Amino acid sequence: MRWSRVRGVGELVALAQLFQVTGRGAHPEPAPHLAHRAQQLTGTPVPAATGTTGDADR
Repeated sequence: MRWSRVRGVGELVALAQLFQVTGRGAHPEPAPHLAHRAQQLTGTPVPAATGTTGDADR
């Protein structure tokens, strides 16, 4: 496995963790930037937010 692929996987894991934080309503400002970077890394469009934040059970 090439080093760049390993680094990309690590960056995706970090992005996923940051998405969890923003999804819980803490610091939502960077979410669009995180989504853009995830799209760059994966080549897959990131779905638009549904407008819900905070508790997922609501």
